Amino acid sequence: MPKGRPLALLQLPDACLLPVLQCLSGDPASLCSAARAHSKLHQAAVLALSSITVNVQTQHQLHDSLLPYLAKHSQYTDSIHFRSSVPTYDAARAPSLRQLPPSLQINTLHFDNMRLQLVGSADGVEGVLGAPWLVSLKQLQLSECVLLGREQRLAAALSLLPGLQRLRIDSTQFSDGAYLSSRQTVGLEAEAVQQLQQLTYLELAGIQLHSAAQPDGPALQPLQALTRLVDLRLRPSGHHPHDYSISADMLSELQLLTHLELSGQVVLHPGALSGSTRLQHLNLSRCKLTGGAAAEGLLLSQLQDLQQLTHLDLSEGLLAVGDDTPPAAAFESLTASSMLHHLDISQCILPAGAWQHMFPAGRQLPRIRSLAAAGVFEPAGRRAVAPNGSLLASCCPGVLSLD
Repeated sequence: MPKGRPLALLQLPDACLLPVLQCLSGDPASLCSAARAHSKLHQAAVLALSSITVNVQTQHQLHDSLLPYLAKHSQYTDSIHFRSSVPTYDAARAPSLRQLPPSLQINTLHFDNMRLQLVGSADGVEGVLGAPWLVSLKQLQLSECVLLGREQRLAAALSLLPGLQRLRIDSTQFSDGAYLSSRQTVGLEAEAVQQLQQLTYLELAGIQLHSAAQPDGPALQPLQALTRLVDLRLRPSGHHPHDYSISADMLSELQLLTHLELSGQVVLHPGALSGSTRLQHLNLSRCKLTGGAAAEGLLLSQLQDLQQLTHLDLSEGLLAVGDDTPPAAAFESLTASSMLHHLDISQCILPAGAWQHMFPAGRQLPRIRSLAAAGVFEPAGRRAVAPNGSLLASCCPGVLSLD
C-alpha cells in the first residue's frame, strides 16, 4: 500500500477486496487485525474467513494461530483445509484438532498430505474424527494422506460423521505406522457402506480397492447400496486380482445418479447403463467393455435413452473392439441427446459412414460447444475420414472447440 494512503485498500470494489483478504486467510491473526481496522474490511473479512487454509508445518502453529482465532470467531468459519508440505507431519498425535471449540460448525474439512489417526486406538491415541465440532460435518476430503493404525477401518471412522453427504478419498493409504508400508488398500467393507447411506457424492481416486465383505468378489459391488448418490466418480489404481467391475445390475439401484465417472481399470459389463436415464454427465474414459461387438452395440443402444446428457466422454479405447465394430447407424446414439454440450470420442474406432449418422443432414445440435475426436480410426487400423466440415457447421453451429 502506498505510504501516506493507509485507506487506499478501501477504495477497491467489494469484488476485488474479497480476493485480497482471502490471501490472508492462511494467517487468521492478520486477517482479524485487518477486520478491526474498518467496518468495510470487517464485512469482507467475515466472508474471507468462511473458508480458511492452514499450512501446517509445526505443532506450535495450530496452538499459536488457529486455536486462538477459532475460540473467538468460530461462528464465521464454514470450511477448513489443513495442508502440510512436510509428509512426516503427524496430525494423529496433535491434540490441537480435538481442542477446537465445540461451538465450531464446520461443513467442509480437507486434510492434504498428512498422517492421521481417524479413530481412537488401543494405546490411547484419540482420533481426529471423534471431535465434537465435527458432528455437523457434511463434506470430508482426504488427499495424499496416510491413515494410521493397523486396525483402522472406514466403518469405524465414518460412523462418527452422521451428517456426511460428500466424501472424497484421493491417493490415500492405510498404514500400520510406518510411512508407505505394505498395507496400501482402502476397503469398502459392508460395515462402511452402511455408514455411507446418506452420501450424495462419492469420489474414490488413485487408490486400490477391495471388498472385505466379499474378498473373492467384485470390489465395487457394495456401492450399489448407496441409493442416494447423485454423483459417483471412481478412478481406482494399482493392480488387483479382481476386476473393478460394474455389473449389469449394479447401477440399477442408483436411480438418482446424474453424474457418473468411471475410468482407469474399471470394467463395464453389457447392460450396466440400462435405466440410468437421469444421467447428465457420463465419463467412461479409459474404461474397458466386456463382450465384444455385441456389448458395444448394447452400450450404444442404451446411450439412445440418455436424453438428458450434456457431457459424454468415451475416449481412449472404450469403443475399440476392432473388426467387429457395430454398423455405422448404431453410432447415431452418440449425439442422441439434444442437450449435449461436450462429446469426446478420441482414440475410438468408428466404422466408415458413422459421421453421417452422428451429424445427419437437417439435424440441429445447437448446444454442442466442444467436440474431441483426435486419433479416431476405422476398423483394420485405417485413420477415419473426418466429418464433412459444412455438414458439421450446419449441425453444430455453436461449436467453440474442435479437435
